[in-house]
Amino acid sequence: MNVIFLEPSFPDNQRQFVRALREAGATVIGIGERPADWLDGEVRGWLAHYEQVPSVVDEGRLIDTVRRIQGHVWVDRLEATIEAHVMAAARAREACTIPGTSVHTTYLCRDKPAMKDALRAAGVPCARSAAARAGDDIRAFVAEVGFPIVVKPAAAAGASGAERVDSPAELDGAIREILAHPGPALLDVVTNTQELSMPPRIEAAQVKGFGLWAIRAVMNGRGDELVDLTVSNFLSR
Repeated sequence: MNVIFLEPSFPDNQRQFVRALREAGATVIGIGERPADWLDGEVRGWLAHYEQVPSVVDEGRLIDTVRRIQGHVWVDRLEATIEAHVMAAARAREACTIPGTSVHTTYLCRDKPAMKDALRAAGVPCARSAAARAGDDIRAFVAEVGFPIVVKPAAAAGASGAERVDSPAELDGAIREILAHPGPALLDVVTNTQELSMPPRIEAAQVKGFGLWAIRAVMNGRGDELVDLTVSNFLSR
C-alpha cells in the first residue's frame, strides 16, 4: 500500500505515524513544508520519497504535487492528522480520486454546529449548541439555555481559545474576546461530567468493567464519585 502522509516531521509526534505506517508494511511518501535535508535520519529512512511544498494547506499546490506523485506510483491513501491540514487533504483526495474521508465528512468533523445538526437529523441526541457571529446571538443563546456556557472560536484547533462563562458579569467580556477572533463563535452548554453515555446494547464485559471501577473507587476513598454518578444518572431523572 502506498500512503501519502502530510507533514511527516512537524510537529515531532508526526514521525510516529510515519514509523507505524512503515512498520505495518506501507510505503510512505511524505509531503511537507520543510526542506528534505531538514528531516532527521530516522524519518528519511521511513519515507520512500519526500516532496516539499510552500504550504500543505495551499490546495492547488498540494493537488498538483499529489498528481505528480500519481504519475509515478499508484496512491492508495492520502492522510493528515493535524486538524488544520485535514480539509486540504480531503480536497486533494477528492480531486485525485483517492479513497478516504470525504470533504463533506471532514467539514462536519471540523464544524461542530454542523456536525451536531447532522447527528440530530440522524436521530442522535446532542447537547444544545449554536454558532454565533454577533453579541446578540450569544445573548439569545444564554437566554434560552442559561448559564454556564462555553464559547470557542470556530477556527481554533482543539480547545484553543475556549472559555467558560458562568454569570452575566462575565458575559460582556467573553463576547468581546470571542468576537475578536475571525469567523463564528461556537456555543455549547456545560454538560454533567458524570453523565453516562449508554451504548445501544450493553455487553457483559461492560457491566463487569463498570463494576470493577466502582469497587476500586470505593476502596481508594473515592466513593463520593460513585454517589455523584448515581445521582446524576438515576436519581435526578
